[in-house]
Amino acid sequence: MQVGDSVPQPAGEVTLLLQRVNQGDREAISDLAVLLLPELRRLAVAALRGQSPGHTWMPTDLVNELWVRLLRREVIDFQNRAHFLGAAAHLMRALVIDHARAQCAGRRPPLAARMPLDDVAEAPGYLLEADAAELVTLDEALSRLRVSPNGR
Repeated sequence: MQVGDSVPQPAGEVTLLLQRVNQGDREAISDLAVLLLPELRRLAVAALRGQSPGHTWMPTDLVNELWVRLLRREVIDFQNRAHFLGAAAHLMRALVIDHARAQCAGRRPPLAARMPLDDVAEAPGYLLEADAAELVTLDEALSRLRVSPNGR
């Protein structure tokens, strides 16, 4: 071995638990949940930051929903802690968006009553009442930007 060569490090506890889960050991999931709870709660707090005061989820609710969704999968295949936490953050964002969509589904104004985007700046009260709808609209716009027709 030459100077500067990295010595292989033993896999971390999370990685070992993920390997057990990947091999079908469903009991390792509870150990993983306990070990990652503080980090998942921090991710949940970040995902819920900026939500309107009427938002009904607390960070624990979001973490629990994350686990429910993960446990529904037939295959749970994550390579390491970073891979798992990145996927968890992405899934939490999707869960918050889905929750916002469900909350505002019955409150959306009919198409004829929707406000043109140019008029929104003149109606700040409308924005306060439609935080969930605004979040959904923002997500849809970001999704369209991510999948642009010219392939960029």
